[in-house]
Amino acid sequence: MSVADSRAIRFYRALLRLLPFDFRSDFGPEMETVFQEQHKEAGRLDGAAGVLRLWWETIAGIFRTAPGEHLAMFRQDAGFALRMMRKNPGYTLAAILTLGLGIGANSAIFSVVNAVLLKPLPYEHGESLVTLHQQAPRAGMLNQPFSVAEINDYRTQSHSLDGLVEYHNMNFILLGRSEPERVETGVVSWNYFDVFGVKPLFGRAFRPEDEHPGASAVLMLSYEYWIRSFGGDPTVVNKTFTMNDRPHTVVGILSPVPQYRQPAGPHDASFRPHEAGNQRAPGASRFEWRSRQFAAGLSERLSALN
Repeated sequence: MSVADSRAIRFYRALLRLLPFDFRSDFGPEMETVFQEQHKEAGRLDGAAGVLRLWWETIAGIFRTAPGEHLAMFRQDAGFALRMMRKNPGYTLAAILTLGLGIGANSAIFSVVNAVLLKPLPYEHGESLVTLHQQAPRAGMLNQPFSVAEINDYRTQSHSLDGLVEYHNMNFILLGRSEPERVETGVVSWNYFDVFGVKPLFGRAFRPEDEHPGASAVLMLSYEYWIRSFGGDPTVVNKTFTMNDRPHTVVGILSPVPQYRQPAGPHDASFRPHEAGNQRAPGASRFEWRSRQFAAGLSERLSALN
């Protein structure tokens, strides 16, 4: 056998892999012998043109035959499987339950791994967002809330952080509309949305002077709350409402924040660092920052997503 004939046979065998295994087992050797004889005959009678025509007809024939043969094999295997399932219903039920549990567990694990490790956070420089925790082992606390002094220490003494922000939830009664409304607010430091790269849709973002002692209390409304409660009216910016016996002025409307579980109500920026000890919501506050080392771990990503 010449080198050309040997290469032709190897390529033909590769083409036969498009056919079902059972079909190749039954007819493959015979098809290979016939093709080898036709290949020699075409080259002897018509030269290169005959060989090219043979290859064209062979490839077209295999591509026409393969789908039908695969479908026929699938129908045969499926029919056999259904007959066996009807014959052994107990075994079938156990197999289905086992598969369901296995697939469900793997899907849940992959969803967590995808959200925590594979899928980047949907924020500007999301790969650098981490969460700061502190512990008090002697008090038996694994997530000790931060005091105002500790917040200031981290901001002034850290040389590896670009920005440090604070966030916690608080509930208020919003007055100034036709009826009082209970709202859930996110109490944040002034640079919270700057760190996440979120820009206001209307109005302005928070400023450092909004946290100064004696400054007027200001609000930013989440996009969902703005649409639901104000019908998307941009004139709500600069309006004043009363919360916690204090007037709060709306300074901006947040743009839709991707994959961020926004509070249902306006975001309150009346948070003052010197008042944090008295206004901390139940549970440990979370502090997120951007690291110059772009470091992020498992727990950090989970906390940032929440």
